[in-house]
Amino acid sequence: MSFLRRFLRGSSSDYKKEPMLLLYPKDISWGIRDVEKLEMDGVFKEALDRWQVLLTVFQEPDLPLEYVMLPFHRHIQFHIGLCYRNLDRYQEALDAFARAEALAQQANDQHMLAEVAGSVGIVHRKRGNLTAALQQYKSALDKATFLKETDLIATVLNNISICYFDQGDQGRSFVEAMKAYTILRNYSSQVTALVQSRILGNLGTLYALRGDIREGRQLLENGLEKAREAGSRVQEEVILETLGHI
Repeated sequence: MSFLRRFLRGSSSDYKKEPMLLLYPKDISWGIRDVEKLEMDGVFKEALDRWQVLLTVFQEPDLPLEYVMLPFHRHIQFHIGLCYRNLDRYQEALDAFARAEALAQQANDQHMLAEVAGSVGIVHRKRGNLTAALQQYKSALDKATFLKETDLIATVLNNISICYFDQGDQGRSFVEAMKAYTILRNYSSQVTALVQSRILGNLGTLYALRGDIREGRQLLENGLEKAREAGSRVQEEVILETLGHI
């Protein structure tokens, strides 16, 4: 029996009603959430390998179009891009994001298009192309604002803040960080613990650099608590390193 048929046998007959995170080949012992946890723990090479295995189901030559269009497919491509980016394999990350974007455009998945734009912006920032990064962030922000996606809006504002900091403009960086923080305070239930941690960590660092060590440390400690709540060892290590320097 082909890998595809094993997959289809283990899936709901009505693919539109099947929860995305449950759609994985049933003859392997791990699923989507396990691979996402590897990313949260910073085990990016193993996560990438597992995403590639899960992608196999969409590489069958006789795959029906309706399965190619599943959210699961673009979700995998997007996370492959995230893994490549975290492994500093930037061109491969951009290629994976382009595949996710193409699938999202086919399905008119505006949320995924916003996520991809923001993630491509991070690649450009890491490459030192800050102008291109800001263009991508602003595109992501426009999309997220149109969709009223609070968590994504806060994420992009925080990334814009980091980009301005990398440009040497701490003033604008602080302004954008405060915008993200205001969203966090006003709509905390709509912002994930991981995003809250990133915002608190960034703003805490900026306060410390402005000489307000007490406020900076308090924000960073709050960010550390949120990182642990989210179960992200990567974010926890980032904040602990920053706390060690102030």
